[in-house]
Amino acid sequence: MTDGTALIYTPDMVTDRQICAARAFLGWRRIDLACESGLSDETTKIVVGSRCSRSANPEPDTMRLIADAFTRHGGIAPISR
Repeated sequence: MTDGTALIYTPDMVTDRQICAARAFLGWRRIDLACESGLSDETTKIVVGSRCSRSANPEPDTMRLIADAFTRHGGIAPISR
């Protein structure tokens, strides 16, 4: 996304591709996501996988921490329900 438009996200519907896209948009490596979300590198490795593909079914709280990190940095835009 080169126009600076933020991605749309809700924690209950985040996908592996959205995580991959938000990381690319922000220029984050997996370790950057770990640091910004407060999760361990091992947890982000499980969630993200080696090719931005989900290799596990992460807990909702884990996904919320990831979403919050992206939101703080403009990688995603929360939407109200």
